[in-house]
Amino acid sequence: MAEKKYAPAFYPPPKGRMRWAERDYVDKAPIFCSTDLRDGNQALAAPMSMADKLGFFQMLVDIGFKEIEVGYPAANDTEFEFVRCLIENNLIPDDALREAFITQRNRDHYGSIDPIAYTSVLAAYNSDGEWNRAVNQLVLKNGDLIREFFRQHLPSVRVAPQEGAFTIWIDWRGLGLSDDQLFQLLEDKALIQTNHGSEYGEEGRGFCRMNIATPTVEIEKALQRLLKAAREAGLTLT
Repeated sequence: MAEKKYAPAFYPPPKGRMRWAERDYVDKAPIFCSTDLRDGNQALAAPMSMADKLGFFQMLVDIGFKEIEVGYPAANDTEFEFVRCLIENNLIPDDALREAFITQRNRDHYGSIDPIAYTSVLAAYNSDGEWNRAVNQLVLKNGDLIREFFRQHLPSVRVAPQEGAFTIWIDWRGLGLSDDQLFQLLEDKALIQTNHGSEYGEEGRGFCRMNIATPTVEIEKALQRLLKAAREAGLTLT
């Protein structure tokens, strides 16, 4: 067994962000969250039926769980109907959350599914319509725009090739900034919100993941804010 592979330093939490991780004792009971019903169970050879999921959910509630991950409604028909059943029958176990949910549901009128909206979404995804091709072209165009921006203005920053997704990975390590400095530049100065690479492991420090499925004009505005912030920070620009 390669015991050193899983040493504590493999994925340490960011310093100063999670004070609880610095404690060496527990002073109160933790909040338990069940993930048994997430849609990943549908990959099993014998996935749960609707009745199985409802029975399992009720068992977790009877045990005393207040937080239960139930899955992603769009994963398949069973997940959709299961989540819809929980909503329509108000089966959320957390008392305060259930009360807030009822208030919001009544105000926004989303206790049932609009058949026209459901049919429209189904048709759009199954027909591979023009909208889908337009979105793909938009994402590719935005990716090219971002790569060209860094090539001209911040050549030490590297952009990973797109992999058929609406996000793009950017390697900022060439700037020589710490994670705190990097995200102060991006979030506080340039007003660009991204996923920190360190969220995915220690090896992700110095990286970020950015959603680029947005109108090109918004990408252009964000890059101009980044250019201004980088110049104010005294970074080397071409």
